This record gives sequence, C-alpha cells and structure tokens, in this order.
Amino acid sequence: MIFFCAGILPVNIDNLLTYLPNTTKFGIGIVSAASLIIGIISILVFGYYGDKISERTSRKKIFIYTNFVWVFTFGLASLSLNFFYYFFFIIVGAIGTGAFLPLGFSMIGDFYSPKDRGKKYGMMSFSLTLGAGMGIIFGGLLGSYAGPFGWRIAYGVGFIFGLFTLIFYTFSAIEPERLRSEPEFENFKGEINYNYKITYSNLKQLFRTRSVGGILISVLCSGIANATLGIWAIFYLTTKINGTDAELIVTTIYILAGSGALLGSIIGGRLGDRYFRSGKLKGRVIVSLIGLIVGISLLLAFYLIPFYTETMLQIVFSWIFFVIIGYLGFFFVAFSS
Repeated sequence: MIFFCAGILPVNIDNLLTYLPNTTKFGIGIVSAASLIIGIISILVFGYYGDKISERTSRKKIFIYTNFVWVFTFGLASLSLNFFYYFFFIIVGAIGTGAFLPLGFSMIGDFYSPKDRGKKYGMMSFSLTLGAGMGIIFGGLLGSYAGPFGWRIAYGVGFIFGLFTLIFYTFSAIEPERLRSEPEFENFKGEINYNYKITYSNLKQLFRTRSVGGILISVLCSGIANATLGIWAIFYLTTKINGTDAELIVTTIYILAGSGALLGSIIGGRLGDRYFRSGKLKGRVIVSLIGLIVGISLLLAFYLIPFYTETMLQIVFSWIFFVIIGYLGFFFVAFSS
C-alpha cells in the first residue's frame, strides 16, 4: 500500500492545483524533491542504525512503527486544509517510506539464502509496482469523477487499506534471525552476533569499491527519475495530447506500459538467481546493467516522441506504438530490481 499512496499524486496534480489552496507547480516540485531528500536520509539512518535500534527492540517492531508513520500521515494528507499542511504530512511520511526499503529488504535477505533472493526481491518489486499501478488507477478515477474531494478520498482509501495491512502484518509476521540464511552459517547452531559498525577507514574502502559506487549512483539516479521527475510523467504526457479526456488516455497508456515492470521484475530476479547458482557472480550485475541500458533508451523514446492525433489512423498507431515501447522500457528497467 505504500506505493498505492505514492501513485495518487501523479494523477492528481491538476486537482491539487485547482482544489487545494496555495498549491503551485513549483510547490509540487518542492514536495517531490523534499520527500526524496528526506527519504534518502531515512534510508541511510535506518540502513545503518537499524541493527543498533533492533538491539533494544525487534526489527519487526521497528518496521511496524515506521510503516505506521507513512500510513498515518497519508491519512492526514486527505484532510489537508491547504498546501502547507499537505507538504508537511508528505514530508513526515517520507521518513516512513524511506525506512521501508532497508528494513524490508534486509529482512527478506535474512529469510532467504542468496540463491533465492533475486526471485524474492523480484516478487517484492512486483508487489510495489502493482501497488503503484492500483494507486494511479484509483487515484485517477476518484480524482476525475468524484469531484473536488476525489483526491482526498483516494488518500483516505490508501490509509484504510494500509492500516488493515499493517494490523495483519503485526499479528502474523515473524522476526527473522540476522544472517541465519547465509550459507556460511547453514550448520552453525550457536548465537550470531552482527557487528553493524563501520569505521572511517572501512567507509573509504567501501566507496573505493566499484560495485558500491555504482549502486549508489544507480540509486541516486533512479530516485531522481522515480521520486521527482516520475511524479510529472502523466502530467507531462497529458500536454502532448491536447484533446478531450487527454488525462484519461495518458493514464491508460501509462498503466498499460507500466505493467511491463511486473513481468520484468519477476524475470529479472529469476535470471539473477540462475546466474548466481551457476557460479557466475557477476551475472546479476550484467542482467541489471543490460536491463537499465535498454530500458532507459526505450523510455526516452516513450517520453520524447510526439503523439500524433490528427487522424484516427494516427491515433490508433500512436496508442499501439506507445504501449509497446513503454511496456518494453518498463520491462527491461525492472530487471535491476
């Protein structure tokens, strides 16, 4: 549900500009940039200090508390009196959404061995992408047909479902033991103590490692593309179609194209696991790199090529072309998940 709520904003920019007092396009840009910055800080804090905090309480509880932050603040966003309230709630919620990634992925890593993690990470990416798609669909429908309060209702729906999901997780999930799924500890019966501390010399060595530097650059670029520029995707594409129901047409194309990420995340994860099992440890990097290069090239065409609407034949071919090229673009980009 976290990406469900995140998918509401891109299809409701016009509604926020119209119905939420003091909202401007510049303000929407500030929201997206600020939430990205806060999210990155949250990722770093919980990624590094998550294990230290878990010495006092379990990671499961930390995961529950941080998830409640974004659930609660997205619910409050539906009640925003003006843009400044909305801005505050979204920024506070970014603390919870940022914590979700390191905590969630680390627990998956402790549940499953390295040879199966690619598939599990792919399933997680599948779920997040599906949630974003559902947020775009419901957010767009409610924003378009439920009047001035449509976008508020969408956030309210996200809050309700997010709260129920969190309650279900609270009573059903179990706490994984740190590092227990690693092959080195397969037959080890004693207690495992994990040292999370990184010294300055260790930090310099990490940044000198090409794979670590590449991952950091990739995360930064993907954050800019998804969390900031991605928010404007539907709004931008709508300007290319100046006609009746342009937003509905663009949203439909975007959802159909974006569904490629669902299959791509599964296949990318399985390909990575296959290479790992065969002993080709760089296989996952190669799969991700090829997916990113091909996918980004296709998505550039998806966003930059004009949408022709002069004749019915042009409209039909434009639809087919944009759906196919967008689908393939999202499909290959999802390999990196």
